[in-house]
Amino acid sequence: MLNRRNMLYYLSPLILALIVITSVQFKTDLSAFIIAGDNAEEILLASEMQSGTLSRRYLISISSTRQKNVPKSVGLALQNQLIKIEGVADVWLAAQQNSTAQTMMTLYSDYGSGFYSLDPAEALATLFTPERLKQRAAMLKKVLLSPQGVLIKPIAKKDPLLLTLDGFRREGEQMQQAAKSDPRYQNLILETAMAGLDAPQQRRIQQAINTAFNQLNSRWQQHYQLEMTGVPIFAVATQQKIEGDITLVSILSSLLLMLLFFLLFRTIATLFQLFTLLATVILSAIVVTWAVFGYVHGMTIAIGSTLVGICVDY
Repeated sequence: MLNRRNMLYYLSPLILALIVITSVQFKTDLSAFIIAGDNAEEILLASEMQSGTLSRRYLISISSTRQKNVPKSVGLALQNQLIKIEGVADVWLAAQQNSTAQTMMTLYSDYGSGFYSLDPAEALATLFTPERLKQRAAMLKKVLLSPQGVLIKPIAKKDPLLLTLDGFRREGEQMQQAAKSDPRYQNLILETAMAGLDAPQQRRIQQAINTAFNQLNSRWQQHYQLEMTGVPIFAVATQQKIEGDITLVSILSSLLLMLLFFLLFRTIATLFQLFTLLATVILSAIVVTWAVFGYVHGMTIAIGSTLVGICVDY
């Protein structure tokens, strides 16, 4: 009877490992760790970071390695290749017409004073004068009667002085000036269908973007280079950093723990029994979590394994 119990004890990790490998669904996206607050502003910010339009977009820049201008045809060629990638919702050149400006103005219309000036208290003191208010009223009337009036109405409800438009106009003028002074770049905006913090999917898309560019660049005799930024870039980099740190800490702590127990017990058999127990507990916790929630997050395993190890130490 004792032998059967020992056999079941040593076989338990293998059985549980088989269940985990064949059945358990794992997730590694970072959106689960963004907690929304109680007020509407924090809830909106959390939603935008998790799956909002701006969080799903890449800014892709093509520059020349020969210090020369990048023709528009290069950007168009890359655009035609990127739109074919699975999971890419849309790709457009920065100069093309799109809904980005409208989306940004709608999203940030509550923060008009911040866009208008970096020192709102001082700026608003000079803004609220009879003469300046008349100018603002005339400007509001003019834009509401213009063909863009339909777009301005929802913004004017939150920002009747149209301070947001001033901020975006200033940013736009700076971008245009930069484009005139430094025309060596072709910029594209790529929007994905999945959340920006869905690191596994975004990693796949980033690899596909680099592959598509490298294939085109080989035809162009390696005359260009590619740079990308955006929330998905930081999401993938953050996850890789976290995974690397967890792996390093787990390996070092396991080796040191094995060494400590070996120095204490002086027998391989006791060490094997101890780590069999540790593996059984961790795998059981993974199976139970999967049965209750339907999936297991990678960070849950890392934190839970640490807690299990502390309990075993005690």
